[in-house]
Amino acid sequence: MSVCTFIASDSPLREVSPEKDYPLEINLDNGTINDGGADDNFYLLTFENLRDYTDKTYGVYLEWNYTDGRAEQIIKYIKEALKETDSKEIDDAEIWNKPDKQMPSRPSFYRLIITR
Repeated sequence: MSVCTFIASDSPLREVSPEKDYPLEINLDNGTINDGGADDNFYLLTFENLRDYTDKTYGVYLEWNYTDGRAEQIIKYIKEALKETDSKEIDDAEIWNKPDKQMPSRPSFYRLIITR
């Protein structure tokens, strides 16, 4: 199973990338992954398959490993984006899992709508 988390809006959404490169360290001996833990080490990139999930016009998908600092950065991003529109959708779609019973041609998805 794979998961795609994205934010959708009727107003344009800017892409976000870390300001510097962070090395990804994978230790197979102890099963750990370290991405540096920096608050700005996440991506919000244009989501091309938006129309498969929502009627919103613009979308970005999230690439990250959760940290409290990164979550605060995402909240700040959403607050800034809400200045341009009345609502945002945040969807979390599980891809390649057992099909949804009501819509067997689509993957399962969960939607959170944030309004101001």
